[in-house]
Amino acid sequence: MALTVTPNNTTATFGLHIDYTAAAGTQTTADIYRGLSATGPWEFLRTVDLLGQEAYAFDNTAPLDTDVWYRTVANDGTEFVTGPNQLTSDGGTGWIRDPGRPWTDIALTVCESPDPPCDAADALSWVGFDTFGRTTDANLLEILNDEKPSDVWARRKNLATTIKFFSRTLAMKTRVYELFTAGGPLFLQLPPEYGWDDDFIQTQPGSDLTEDYVRKDQRFPWRRWEAPVRTVRRPSGPIQGTSCANWCAVADTYATYADLTATPGDWGDVADGTAVCGAGALLGYGEGGYGEGGYGE
Repeated sequence: MALTVTPNNTTATFGLHIDYTAAAGTQTTADIYRGLSATGPWEFLRTVDLLGQEAYAFDNTAPLDTDVWYRTVANDGTEFVTGPNQLTSDGGTGWIRDPGRPWTDIALTVCESPDPPCDAADALSWVGFDTFGRTTDANLLEILNDEKPSDVWARRKNLATTIKFFSRTLAMKTRVYELFTAGGPLFLQLPPEYGWDDDFIQTQPGSDLTEDYVRKDQRFPWRRWEAPVRTVRRPSGPIQGTSCANWCAVADTYATYADLTATPGDWGDVADGTAVCGAGALLGYGEGGYGEGGYGE
């Protein structure tokens, strides 16, 4: 029995292999938690199905350059804790991530002068924030024949701002669309000097993700993007695999069923999560469970 955590510094993700060796059917689900010490406090990430007492899962929202511990608790109470584990960054990269669709995650190059051409090799560059606003949650109620209103208030809201970034290729323009098109919360990570506490953001209701040409000659692929956002709580639910491990990646790699079965695995391995990213020649989506998603498109 073990919980194995494998860091991938290239994609800044952790891969988790949960293996409960017991009588079949003893454990059918497991809750996954992450903490900054071996004793917590623990942040709940999600619940995964255990097929054959095992599951593969991924975490693309862990802090960078920070020791973290993982804890899994099966439906029968069996518990694993492992750590410390750390993702090492190069210090000059941020990320915009979809916690439900890790295959759409995009690395952000952070440079001192984020105007084209900051670096022709940087497909996507962070530009910055607009003013941070913290909306009041209060109401003033006028009182008849009284100069002063009654004041009803609650906790002030967290940050509202606008994020800005550049893309430099048509291929990256498509990736930005794929990242934002699902419409859900995203996870923004930036180097510590920005003073940004890695957090989830949601495009403000009624606002647009805007795409502007940078050059008057519109044949140039450079684009400037803006999105008004609010910080929000962590979303919950299953995820759709990773950037190299999803159903579409398998279909693109193996044109026929015979091509797939000539590898060490088959579609059953893809469905039950045992075919994981980088496992031999076979690419699966590695999240386990027939209903867990993993389609990637």
